[in-house]
This record gives sequence, C-alpha cells and structure tokens, in this order.
Amino acid sequence: MKVGILGTRHVHADGLAACVEACGHTVVAATERDPDARSAWTRTPLVDRDELLTSCDAVIVAGTNRERVDDTLAATAAGLPVLTEKPVAADADELARLVEHVDPTLVMVALPIRFGASLKRARDAIRAGAIGTPLAARGTNHGQFPGGWFGSRADAGGGALQDHVVHLSDVLCWLLDDRVARAYARASQVLHPANDVEDCGVVTLDFDSGFFASIDSSWSRPESFPTWGDVWLELVGTTGRLRIDPMATRLDLYDDAAGKLRHVGYSDDDMTREMVQAFLDFARTRPDRAPVSMDEGIHASDVVLAAYASVDSGRPEPVTTR
Repeated sequence: MKVGILGTRHVHADGLAACVEACGHTVVAATERDPDARSAWTRTPLVDRDELLTSCDAVIVAGTNRERVDDTLAATAAGLPVLTEKPVAADADELARLVEHVDPTLVMVALPIRFGASLKRARDAIRAGAIGTPLAARGTNHGQFPGGWFGSRADAGGGALQDHVVHLSDVLCWLLDDRVARAYARASQVLHPANDVEDCGVVTLDFDSGFFASIDSSWSRPESFPTWGDVWLELVGTTGRLRIDPMATRLDLYDDAAGKLRHVGYSDDDMTREMVQAFLDFARTRPDRAPVSMDEGIHASDVVLAAYASVDSGRPEPVTTR
C-alpha cells in the first residue's frame, strides 16, 4: 500500500511514517507548507497536496492542529482513508466544519494508547468484573513541552489541555464503554512563559454512567527528564482497584554520551505500531467504522472544548452531545 503524509510538523509525523514502513508498506511522498519544516523533512519527496492525493492509497494527516481539518477534508473528498492526528480540530469553529463536511467512514483518529497490551488486558479485566462496578479513576499524561508551534494558539488552538486530555478521556471512554457528560478544569501558564497557551492543567470528568475521573495533562517534565513524559491510570471499583502503566516495561540507562538518565523500553509492545497496523488494515478492508472512529475523535475534542469553557467560566460545563 502507498501512503502519503499530509503535513510533517507534528512531532509524531516521522514516527508514523516509520511505522508504515515497519509494517511493510511504502511512504511515497509528503506535503509541507512551512519552509523550515520542508528543509528538515528528509524521509520522502515533498509534493503539493493535489499530486499527493492522486499518488497514494491512504494518507496520514500530521501537520499543525490548525491545518488538520483542511487536510482531512481534502483527503476524504478524494475518497482516501485517513489516519488523522489528534485533536481532530483546533477549535470549536473548525470542529463544526469537520462535523458538517467529513465522511466519517473514511477516518481513523491517531489515539494510540488503547492499542497498548496493558490497556487491552485492563479492558478485558473490567468487562470480566475484576473490580466490580467502576466508580472513579485518576490518571496523568504529563509531558515535556513539544516545542515549536505547540506553544502558539494560532497554530495549536490550545496548549497542554488540547495536547493531552484527549488521550486519557478517550481511553476511559473505551475502557468503560461510556461517554463524558461534563468537564471541570483549571489551567495556567507558568512553566513556558514565551508561549501563549496553557502549560499546566487538571480536568475532572463526569461520565454518563456516574463514573468520574481526574486527569493531570501538564507539560511539567523538564528537558532533563529521562523520557518524554508519562501515561498511567488507576481505576477504583466496588470490589477492586486496577493500575495501568503502559510504559512500565523499561530499563534505566545512565547514558554518559547524553549526559543524563534515560528510560529505554525493552518490550516489543509498541502501541503506535499497533495503531498504524490497524489503520493499514482499515484502509485495505474499508469497514464502515474505523478502530478509532471519527465519532470518538470528535467526542475527545468536545471534552477538551468543555474543559476550556470550564476554565473560562469557573464552573463544570456540559460536553456537546452529537
């Protein structure tokens, strides 16, 4: 299968392309509007969007948040299956445009955490009643500041809430077969003063079932941190408790060349590669619903928009029901 990359400025763009190749397929070309990013991209030839859309079988949308809806709609208008980075849109206006015009049967959203082996085991355990009725959860998706356009409201639409809340809110919805009804959030900008977006945030989510959860999504990990950040969840039920740490299979490497401690994974469990393989299977077989559907991606963005509304209002805010 021939895959094209629409936009290269997302931090995951090169890694997603590498996963396509690791799965035995070909990345034929990419598009990029930004001159500096064009110079930095070396994996494939760079072409214009119309040329790319006529030369591939599927596309990965991996530009800035602000570019995402335009690229997603262009690809689906060409009838191509799309793996789009998250969030699916930069803001409420862009999300409304996406909802109105997208063909959801062609889109899969790049939310990889649910593809981790520990998450799959956790879902099976919850469904088997291992913790009884789930009541509540807490989790973190801390990270280092990704750099560049992620700190620009014009390009990103938001900061740490936009970047990370989508991951754990989506995972909880998937684990529990539930939806988020309300969000209450607090956020601030204290760690990266040169940006114009928030870098710290905590969100409390109320679900349709009565379940509730808190998520810390802050860009609070310094450059000297041993890895990019963390992801973990702890769920409490009526008869048990379950902690999930998909990054626990690692070694501590004291790296003299790098001048710091590094975390090095030793498991062959690669959630991103599993996600890309699922997308390639989806693109090949064309089922009506992707493994991470457009509807799920839209709901994750609606949760973030409710969180931002709560930051502004100081009150819990409802999540849009579609």
